[in-house]
Amino acid sequence: MADGAAPGCAPNRLDRWHDAMEDALSGAVDRFDRLFGDRRLEDEDGGTRLAVTVGLRADAEEGATLENRVRLRIALPNLERRLLLIFEDDESESADASLKTIVDTVREARPLAGLRLALLPLGKARISLDAGVRLGGDPQIVTRGRLSLVKTFHDWERRLTQTAAWYSADGWTTTAEARWTRRLGEELLFRATTTVGWRETQNGVTPSQSFDLLRAVGTVRGHRWTARGEWPETPSCERARYVVEYTYRRRLHRDWLYGEIAVGVDFAQERNYEPNPLAALRLEIVFGD
Repeated sequence: MADGAAPGCAPNRLDRWHDAMEDALSGAVDRFDRLFGDRRLEDEDGGTRLAVTVGLRADAEEGATLENRVRLRIALPNLERRLLLIFEDDESESADASLKTIVDTVREARPLAGLRLALLPLGKARISLDAGVRLGGDPQIVTRGRLSLVKTFHDWERRLTQTAAWYSADGWTTTAEARWTRRLGEELLFRATTTVGWRETQNGVTPSQSFDLLRAVGTVRGHRWTARGEWPETPSCERARYVVEYTYRRRLHRDWLYGEIAVGVDFAQERNYEPNPLAALRLEIVFGD
């Protein structure tokens, strides 16, 4: 009987070991993402939350620019966090925000307001559907769907995300993202993110690649070293851009007030890849989950 029991027990122990390793990795990734204010938590969590980020960015080429971001979601009662009111900066407009002057940033803001239906998770898959209006300038009706899949391989987490949106005037946009995260220890994570975007109003596609090394010292402060590149309208790319950046982020008060300082250099094809030093100072306030 003992000989027959061993084969049956081994898979159970192996499954428990695998589940424990998976939970530990997911918990570590969540801890880092919360400290560094990663956007994917705002897209996937279902509670009521308001996050406001304000800051100043300065570089040798553009001078001072204003960075601001507001993301609000309100979980409607008695619906198990499945239906939410949302108000956020339109992600399709946020890519060039750092290139605008302070006056342009305020004048050209394009917030999106609407409803989000967060469907029940299907295993490791999460699906959400949005419908709303993009405000500012010429308002547009917007519908958007988002699918994310997560799988772990020992110390690696693979996260695949596909987003598709339709704008009543601008047409379709899609973004595919593959993110690989590896835990290097209690305080270190390595992350590689590959993104490909497409817009109906532009030629070609826009691939981008980034590499991040993140160090979290407890839950109070963190360091991030980043190298990334973007190639708009590939294969006829004429505005390639490369950035090397260091960010120091610190929790200033409890778990709702954060500050960060970033310094770096960017190299743009439009400037013949001449180095452009940059620096940024940001403050983030978080209310709710």
